[in-house]
Amino acid sequence: MNSIGRSTALLTLGTGTGQVFSLLRSLFIAAAVGVSSSFDAVLVAMVIPTILSIFLSGSVRVALVPTYLRIADRAGEAEARRFLGGLLTYLTFAAMATAALVALLPGLSVSISGPGLGPEARLLAAGYVPLLAPMLAFMAMTNLLVGVCQIGRTFGPIALSTVLGPLAALIVTAALWSQLGISAYVLGTTVGTGVNLATLVAGAIRRGLLPAPSLRLDRAELQAFGRHVLPMSAGSAFLQLNLISDRAIATLLTAGAASALKYGQQIVTEPAAAFSTSWATVVYPAVIASGGPNARGTMGAAMTTATRYTLAVFIPVMVATMALAPLIIGVVYGRGAFDQAAIRTTATVAVAFAPMLLLTMIQPVLVAAHNARRRGVLMGLTAVSNAVLNVVLDLLFGKVLGVVGIALSSSVTLAILLAFLTWRVPADEGFRVRELADAGGRALAASLVPGVPIGLLCWWLTREGPIGGALPILVALSIIGAIGYLLATRLVRLAEPWVMIGAMRDAIWRRLK
Repeated sequence: MNSIGRSTALLTLGTGTGQVFSLLRSLFIAAAVGVSSSFDAVLVAMVIPTILSIFLSGSVRVALVPTYLRIADRAGEAEARRFLGGLLTYLTFAAMATAALVALLPGLSVSISGPGLGPEARLLAAGYVPLLAPMLAFMAMTNLLVGVCQIGRTFGPIALSTVLGPLAALIVTAALWSQLGISAYVLGTTVGTGVNLATLVAGAIRRGLLPAPSLRLDRAELQAFGRHVLPMSAGSAFLQLNLISDRAIATLLTAGAASALKYGQQIVTEPAAAFSTSWATVVYPAVIASGGPNARGTMGAAMTTATRYTLAVFIPVMVATMALAPLIIGVVYGRGAFDQAAIRTTATVAVAFAPMLLLTMIQPVLVAAHNARRRGVLMGLTAVSNAVLNVVLDLLFGKVLGVVGIALSSSVTLAILLAFLTWRVPADEGFRVRELADAGGRALAASLVPGVPIGLLCWWLTREGPIGGALPILVALSIIGAIGYLLATRLVRLAEPWVMIGAMRDAIWRRLK
């Protein structure tokens, strides 16, 4: 457990540092071009290479580790490395060929992911696609190399790559901006993914993990691998439709809509994804273990406990994001070309995305519970439903609310599917939904006590634009809100925040002793 904890901390530190560099790059581009059709063109050009890279390698990486271990156990380490070398060789060829095809057909990529772009923006996007096409191969091979490092239980190169890739992208963007303009952002994106891959390759070679290339693959093992990967790849393909539909429908609304959506995601959903990944790493084995043959009756209790603490922590975070959104967006982006209209639009997008902070933390608990029971068909149907429902709500909400509706559709879609997964947890597993509804209601009530007045003040202060001393005000309101929430939990008798504070206090005290 100490080893797992250290590895998790290392990866979290690397990912967090990389996100800081990515945010700095976004700040640079926001100040330079703001919410604009030119940045919409860049975002549209990135969609197809990103989706195809995930389709080619995402599910393969998940299946790579158990397949390697099974072959090593059955036929020895040498045979497992030979199979791994062959698989990496063929998948590298496939990634390179796909990247070349995307580069040769830029118009098709833009037509799929940006049907609403104007003629000038469409031309820009088509010109960016060949520059971004290598990113497809780099990202796909990076995913595979992450699997190789996981097999060797070597996490240092993974953590380092999450830092060096975004850093390289930031340096290239800033250094070449005066010569290339927004094309420097495109080039920086490709260079960053190349640095990711190079870092992993160097780390794998240094630790003797990278197998020799091979053109030979055992047919029986390949068939078994395919049976494992293909259903997951099908589900993954449907999930990737979310990115296409969000960007494509945004381009149909107004110039700059895709940009505002990206900026809002950068502030809300990307940090949420980082938190949820770390949380899933911890909670997944705990829930799985609680559902083992010797502890079946405790799964519901484990899920209930994990979800109660999630509600107690992330409901106030969600409310705070909604209350402080215009101040946050103004502090982070409000400079240069990012004017008051852009701040207002992006702030409302952030509000619509805010429930994702809570929902993405609950999701790993439910997914772990269903995976523990090997309900693969259920999870596959959920992935398909996610994609279909998101498209429908994108069209419905986007027509009524504009780009805010697209952000809201992501939150509503995930909320509906998590409600479905909750309903599908068997009653005999003891998952206490009413208890969680009660805890969630108490956490929401305690959050609104400071959240409503702070939100009214914050949105009133920023109604005319960014205000002086915004950062100190943001920090002060955040502290006041946290103290107000803790005091309010006493009134509504919500114990979880105080239990967590007591646990942290005891841990610090033990360290000091």
